[in-house]
Parts: sequence; C-alpha cells; structure tokens
Amino acid sequence: VVVTADHGVHLEGMGPRPKQPLVSSLYSEHLHVPLIVSGVGEGPDATGMIDSMSISSTILDLLGVEPTPGFLGVSALSTGRDFVISELVGPGNCDLDCRDLYFTVTTPTHRMMTVLREGDLKLLRLYDLRQDPDEQQDLSANGDCCAVTDGLVDVLLRERDEVFRRRGCDDASRLSLTHAEF
Repeated sequence: VVVTADHGVHLEGMGPRPKQPLVSSLYSEHLHVPLIVSGVGEGPDATGMIDSMSISSTILDLLGVEPTPGFLGVSALSTGRDFVISELVGPGNCDLDCRDLYFTVTTPTHRMMTVLREGDLKLLRLYDLRQDPDEQQDLSANGDCCAVTDGLVDVLLRERDEVFRRRGCDDASRLSLTHAEF
C-alpha cells in the first residue's frame, strides 16, 4: 500500500508568506509531501533527500520495474541525493519555451528560489535552513551569500541542463543570477 499527496501541508504557526500564488508554492509547506509505504518488508534510507519524481521512482522500485533512461527520480529505498529541485510553471500549459519557469533548489542547509524569465535566471529568495528553518529571513539581497548561490545555481544548471539549453541558455557563463522582486 502506497499513500502520498500532490501538495505539502501548511502547519499552524508558519509565518506569513508572499501573496503571489506561484511564489508561495515554493516554500517548505508546499514542497514537503508525505510518502507512506506499507507491506514491502523494507524501509527507506534516511541518508539523503528525495523529490516528487522520487515518489514515482520508489513505486517503480517496489514493483521491480526499471525506469527509462534519463528518468530523474531516485528511489526512497536508495541513498537519495544531496539536494532536490522543484519546478513550477503555474496553471495552464507547461510551455517550457515561453513561460516563466520557477525553480527551487533545496539542500539540507539552504533553499534558493529562482525564476527563469526568457534567458535570465532571477534570484527570488534564499534561506539558511539551519538558522531559519521556518524560512522567515530572506538572505537573497545579502552580497555575502554569493558562494552559496553560485553552488546552488551550479546544481540547477547541471541537473536541468536540457531545459536551459532549450531556452537558449546553453552557455552557463552567459546566464547570470540577478536579484528580482516577486
């Protein structure tokens, strides 16, 4: 038996969030999704992070089905990853060529929210999850965070290179991360 959900939960006591519907979906309460598996005789490996694609991968793993080449999910029964990337386009069609694409990169220590508008990657928010697990203090305007954002952007470019190439951003040196307001 596998039980999961398509959205996270908003817990009592969470601070106020931006009113913009798309951006508010990039916070932890919408990204943390339950996965309950029963009757399989083995539990998940708690050493890494998994994302929504990993739910599909876990179900395939439980059924003994190999995913197709290029599938990005990692089974919860494996070791997981050092990061997860969440994507969002919003309501309507998922036009990878024309619509704004929102990416959230989460590691055990940080969460970075960005938007790809045309060929520009814009930094929306940055949180230090060790110091601020409720994501209340935005560090995106802090110039001292360049090493953190550079590392997270490298992860994003490496893991979603096909999307960035499709948008004409195939040269990472041309893609600059600039701060943007919601």
